Amino acid sequence: MVGSGQLNKDITLARISSIQGLYELEICGADDSKTMFDIINHRYEDNLDPKDTLPDKGMLGILIEGVSSNKSELDRIVSLCLDGDKSIQNIDILLLIILRAGVYELTSLNTPKPVVIDEYVKVTKSFYLGKEGGFVNGVLDKIGSNLPSIKEKFSVSG
Repeated sequence: MVGSGQLNKDITLARISSIQGLYELEICGADDSKTMFDIINHRYEDNLDPKDTLPDKGMLGILIEGVSSNKSELDRIVSLCLDGDKSIQNIDILLLIILRAGVYELTSLNTPKPVVIDEYVKVTKSFYLGKEGGFVNGVLDKIGSNLPSIKEKFSVSG
């Protein structure tokens, strides 16, 4: 039986892996289903140590496919919740992908707000050493606090 700590680690790894896969899709300009399928199903096949934890493939697939198919709507939500003179065009692409995934979980998967914020701050810190974790925290908190009206105005399909 898999303990809840192991399951949570699988889901956390799926979040990190989805960000890597989404970044690859964004940078390469690929959005075809074969590339997504390869990332989800074949990326971790060559794992040599059976003790290593692998990302949860179900969650990995949900995030990659969901974020990819709702990218423009997710960007509109992020844009709405940026403070001051911040513009979505000025956000580093990796940071934007992290925000998209967090917003997707909040709006489509109904993952509790504190879990989403905590997990995506951790994900951010696995890629950045600076204040980006605080930025992600602030944006996702603002979105989570306005979730009913955001769900009313925007259509993000799950």
